[in-house]
Amino acid sequence: MGFKPTKSQEKAINTIHRPVAVVAGAGSGKTRVLVERYLHLLDKGTAVDQIAAITFTKKAAQEMKE
Repeated sequence: MGFKPTKSQEKAINTIHRPVAVVAGAGSGKTRVLVERYLHLLDKGTAVDQIAAITFTKKAAQEMKE
């Protein structure tokens, strides 16, 4: 099953010229949105050392790492 972002999630993923904070409830797909955003930034030529990935749980950090 593929990931189908909502319009708000899509906006967070595709906004590349400024920082974005993703705030939502548990289980809403925040980590997936952040991962998709990082992949999009890399696809657009952003260097890995120019991306800051911040999360507040070990579980989300592990998901992003994977």
